[in-house]
Amino acid sequence: MVYLVLSGRVRNMKLYYNRLSSASRRVRIALALLHIAHEVIEIDLTNREHHEPWYTAIHSQHLVPALETDEGVVLTQSEAIVSWLNDIADGIPLFGRGPAEHAAILEIVNVIGCDVHALQGLRLAHWLEHEGVPDTTFNTIARRAIAEGLHACERKLAGNAGGPFCLGVQPRAADIWLIPQMANARRYDVDMTGLPRLMDIEHACLELDAFRTVMQDNRAHRGEDRSSRSENP
Repeated sequence: MVYLVLSGRVRNMKLYYNRLSSASRRVRIALALLHIAHEVIEIDLTNREHHEPWYTAIHSQHLVPALETDEGVVLTQSEAIVSWLNDIADGIPLFGRGPAEHAAILEIVNVIGCDVHALQGLRLAHWLEHEGVPDTTFNTIARRAIAEGLHACERKLAGNAGGPFCLGVQPRAADIWLIPQMANARRYDVDMTGLPRLMDIEHACLELDAFRTVMQDNRAHRGEDRSSRSENP
């Protein structure tokens, strides 16, 4: 599926993504917050389009997202892409304004992107399936990783209520990583009680078009089976 995102500053960028991929959603939210127009091309993970030769030439790891820049350079890894977008755009400083805020943002980004993400994705599910491990084992691992990660974020952010978002009065990369992960938690039936601060942050983020549009796109396809687990970094 190919379509154009017309709002924002016009650029000749192409985003290869999947709507259920949390890493893809991070990049889509960042593009919207920074008002950067781009073309989007959806990759069908269920039918393994990411393993087709044409896409392997774009992303050698067979993952989403991938962003082709104005200059034809392909960027991969959601944190690298969002960091690059932050560097080229005039807008919200997604990684903060100083060393302390930058570090606090990266703490949340890495809890979700490093500690949680790898334990809930399609690659791990495929590896366990190949070893004959029941699918219920993967679901248990994913739910535990998500719950532990979100509760760690809750404890970290409970004392940072200086605004409606993770770290103040504007959304940052921490929010961009958190909100798709909250959606993943619900997909895996994770118990969301005991997360009042994260729930408040989610409510504030979903008041913004940049978050709401992307996450509604996700909710419209929640009926798809879990063979569409996000395969991404």
